[in-house]
Amino acid sequence: MSGYRPEILRSYTLKLPKIIFGVNTVEEVGLEAIKFGKKCLIITDKILEEIGLVDKIIEPLKKENISYDIFDKVEAEPGPKNINSLGELVREERYKFVVGLGGGSCIDTSKAASVLATNNGKIEEYISDRKILNNGLPNIVLPTTSGSGAENSYAIVLRYRGEKVIVRSPYCTPDIAIVDPSLTVTMPKSVTAATGIGAFCDGIDTYFCVNANALSDTVCLLAINLIWKNLRQAYYDGSNLEARYYMSLAAHHVGWVDLFGGAALIHAFAHTIGGMWRVPHGFACAVVLPYILKLTTNAMPKSRLFKLAEALEIEPKGLSTNKVASKVITANKFLLKDVNAPTLRDLGTKRTDLQRIIEEVLKWKKYFQRSVVVPSENEVVEIVNDMWNCKSWN
Repeated sequence: MSGYRPEILRSYTLKLPKIIFGVNTVEEVGLEAIKFGKKCLIITDKILEEIGLVDKIIEPLKKENISYDIFDKVEAEPGPKNINSLGELVREERYKFVVGLGGGSCIDTSKAASVLATNNGKIEEYISDRKILNNGLPNIVLPTTSGSGAENSYAIVLRYRGEKVIVRSPYCTPDIAIVDPSLTVTMPKSVTAATGIGAFCDGIDTYFCVNANALSDTVCLLAINLIWKNLRQAYYDGSNLEARYYMSLAAHHVGWVDLFGGAALIHAFAHTIGGMWRVPHGFACAVVLPYILKLTTNAMPKSRLFKLAEALEIEPKGLSTNKVASKVITANKFLLKDVNAPTLRDLGTKRTDLQRIIEEVLKWKKYFQRSVVVPSENEVVEIVNDMWNCKSWN
């Protein structure tokens, strides 16, 4: 295992949508949409339509005399077949813009529809071989979860051939992001937990990334602190609008960090586990989080570790580095336990699956390269076995 690798000098460019944040800002969707034209496609899923969230954007659109169709067949962890058929629909119907309403899968599907409307080919061709060359159709997105911050991201996450893959392009960035915390109060407890832990781990993973810098550190530590203070409240009382507000704010900020930091080691394991068992991203992160913290915290400079501890409301003054690292790991375990996050065995894995997990994790070389501590193959084997042997957080 190599030692801690310090921050490196690098340049970065931020491309963000127009951001409208606040309770009841969903009412502004019509005023923003009319700038793009009078015919749109709303991209969402059946559950959100059934519980009435789609109606919340239809009314403002009607006020501006904007006609709309609804595509409600978005899949959890969308695949190319679903997305490509949607791309054909958008091209054929000549919509002026698209509106994505939902969690990360809905928003990513909306991004994909936007770029496929103006670029030839199928979405899977842009995973590695082709570059997106043209601006997409105007895209307005409204998150209904507090997870990935997909409204800020230039990435589209797909499930392709049994694995999670990513399409990245500045052209995937939405044009307008309306982040209304009131849209998140209908989230079930399990979704609240999964999305909240996903945002939490995104912040921690970027904090442990070699590309971390003063700006990404500030955003990550803010998001980590907000989630630490509010996830439990949002989980146990979904109607707590204050907790929902701060969870939306945290997730929204986490969406920025991939632009100038980037995911690291947690995601090598999470994408593997999520791809193999189709579990929500946050729960896939939860499975490995304590073990990555065990690997990395003791190798961190004292100043960085102490800042992370303070974000978790741990007072590090007067404590040894080892003691602070231990408290950080324990605090994370308690958070995961409090929101009923799963362990590896809870996902239905078998001992015979472990070798495949190891092999797939090792393929995510870019995440290893970004990590401040790069584990050896033997250490990956040890982490996977530790994950398997932990039946509970006790």
